[in-house]
Formats: sequence, structure tokens, C-alpha cells
Amino acid sequence: MRLTRYKNYSFGRAVSPLTFLILLCCLFVTTIPSVLAIPDWQDELTKQIKTVYTLTETGMDRLRITKPGTVFTVQLEGIAADPSSDATFSQNRFRDGEIKQSKGFVPFMQDKKRTRNLRPGERVYLFKADVRDNEINLYVITCDLFDVNIGGSTQQVRYKSLVTIQFPKGYLATAEFGKVKGVIETLFAPETGVTSAAPKSIELGQTPAQVEEAMGKPEKIIKLGEKTIYVYKDMKVTFVNGRLADVQ
Repeated sequence: MRLTRYKNYSFGRAVSPLTFLILLCCLFVTTIPSVLAIPDWQDELTKQIKTVYTLTETGMDRLRITKPGTVFTVQLEGIAADPSSDATFSQNRFRDGEIKQSKGFVPFMQDKKRTRNLRPGERVYLFKADVRDNEINLYVITCDLFDVNIGGSTQQVRYKSLVTIQFPKGYLATAEFGKVKGVIETLFAPETGVTSAAPKSIELGQTPAQVEEAMGKPEKIIKLGEKTIYVYKDMKVTFVNGRLADVQ
């Protein structure tokens, strides 16, 4: 097979096919960063959201709150939420004052049997936010724990939700942050003056997970049949049948 040689008119000599291919690859590689780069306005808007609202940090299991942030209250009906242990999110889309949940093949295959709607007034944390061309994705998780039947046993979980706020094409690139903030707070309103967890407290009837969330891991755990005793530096917490029964 005869190899075609390409004429380089700038230098007045022929270029081999291999050299030509290398030049094309170099051109392609150098243009990738500019194509994939996040526009400055998206980065700036994301920073503004994270400056105004303190994001919450969770453990890998999304059950433990390792660093609490701003507490929000849910403002609207119809926001679907899934157990925090689920790998996927139900899709909620918000536009023109209405919340709509995605339908079709993907939601059908996810088979969300334990999904529930967040209630207006329910307290949630914001643990992630990202900005796209015409959308802002808000990831929230409930402040409270819930008993859920999973695999035949009752487990405590938080509920998490993803809400995608959709804006008109090109709006976000030049929008005033105050107006964007107003749309966000139509869904989730920050509690006044609340940017961290409430003072540590425990109550009778709570589970070990709830106590650990408030007080941290105990120094010792003593198991005596139906009783379990958590030993902390300055107190002992006794559970009977998995519920807090006494504090000393």
C-alpha cells in the first residue's frame, strides 16, 4: 500500500503520515482543557452558594453527621426523598414554582419502594450543591432519623433528596445572586441564626445511633443481656432492648 505524504507549505517539505497524526493528536490534547473547563460564572455562583450556606458533611453511610451546617426547613409539598443508604436519587425538578418528579424508564427501574415526600416544615441539611448551564442541583438530607424496614429488619436511616432547579436558557450566567438565592429559599428556607447543630442532648427512648450522633462514640460498651451500657468520660448511658432507659 502506498503511503500518502502531506505537504507542509509553511516549511516547504513533505510530512510523513505518522508525523501528521502526532501533530493532530497534539492539537486535540491542547484543546481539551478549554473545551472541558467550567465557565467562570458557574464556579463563582457555586462559591456564592457555599459562602451563604454552610454545607453539611456526613459519614460514608450518610447516617452520621460529621460536620453540621446550615439547617433549612422544607417549604413546599411534593419533594420525593429516599433512604440515605440508597445508591440513587429520585429526580425532583423545580421550575416556575412547581415541583415535578421524573417519570419513565429510569425511575421505573430504580423501583423506589421506600420513597417518601418531605413534609413542609421538616428540617434538612444541604450537603452538596452544583451549578450547570441552566440548572442548580441541591442535595439535602434530613436532620432527623427514621425507622425503616429494610430486608425484614428495622433500621434507622436519614432521607436524602436531589432537587434540580431549572432556569431559562442563559439566565444563570448573568443573574443577580439575590434572585437566585430567593428561588433556592422558595424550596428550602434557612432557619434564622442556625448554622450548626443544637447543643448536645439525649432523651429517653432514643436508640444507640441517636445517642452516638449527639454524644459521639463511647469510651466503653458493656453488654449485659437485654441491657447495653455506654460509658462516657462523665456519664453512663443504659439501653434496654435497644432504647435509652437511664442516664447516670
